Amino acid sequence: MSIRFTVPVLLAAVLLTACSTADGDWRKATAANTLDAYQTFLRQHGSDEHADNARGRILAIQDEQAWGKARAANTVEGYNAYLETEGGGVHAEEARYYLTALQRAQAWKALQNDASAASLQAFLQKYPQGVESNQARDRLKELDAAPKTRQRRHSQHAAYSARGA
Repeated sequence: MSIRFTVPVLLAAVLLTACSTADGDWRKATAANTLDAYQTFLRQHGSDEHADNARGRILAIQDEQAWGKARAANTVEGYNAYLETEGGGVHAEEARYYLTALQRAQAWKALQNDASAASLQAFLQKYPQGVESNQARDRLKELDAAPKTRQRRHSQHAAYSARGA
């Protein structure tokens, strides 16, 4: 065999081995489906055809991990932390929903000491929807009805007193 023929065949064999190594490493990374596995793949094959997929999967795993922490904490701080790190993440809309629900519940709890019509209306301006908002509307109706009830009782009492006089 001549050297002219041997060199291209060896070069082709090396390239095929490199490709099959990258493909094999990609299969291993996807089988493991862990942050570490994809990061290892990128360190070894950063310019491979699967590199963009690896980067995307890393982002997805990081998003899921951050979301898991936020849900486990189920606090304003936890959801804020998720939104700070993963603001464009898969669960961003859901995080904003839970965050608003927790804030609304905290505001409603604080409002229990000052249930004036003005404070209830301010609450409803900020939180127009939700269980607590429905309760605020009910309480506003009660406050609105209370003077009418007192006025009716006063009128009835005055009428009764006038008849007795």
